[in-house]
Amino acid sequence: MTEQNPYLTITLTGARPVKILKADWPVIAEATERRWEGQYEFQSFTKSKMSLRVRQHADGRAIVYGAYDHEDAGSQRGRTIRGGIKLAAGGFLEHPDDLPQADGRDLPDAIASVARDLAERIGEEHFGLDMVELGHECVANLPAVEV
Repeated sequence: MTEQNPYLTITLTGARPVKILKADWPVIAEATERRWEGQYEFQSFTKSKMSLRVRQHADGRAIVYGAYDHEDAGSQRGRTIRGGIKLAAGGFLEHPDDLPQADGRDLPDAIASVARDLAERIGEEHFGLDMVELGHECVANLPAVEV
């Protein structure tokens, strides 16, 4: 059912969530990583997933967002942390005060800021995953700039 929904609601950091039409905001870069205990994920009681994505509208606006999901079925405990920022056309933050660490000059800065913010909020409970390193991978997956 989720795959058929043409809309996506994205959680932002320090701002209200935004609802977008997926077809108007294609993913231009992403990085994900998963970890679990045991040999197979479907058998694992403890698993974690991190993801960062960049969506960009045809008018140049962009949204950088990420999530951390941790599930521990043994203790029946889970944790989800989400956040992101909107960038106006040209790559500048729409609300620069949302993330003071971001200088808002371009997408790589925004990705790094979201990754740092999520890493700080995740703290020690990261199950061997590194959100900041995932940010570097997401930047590397951006479309190349012709020089």
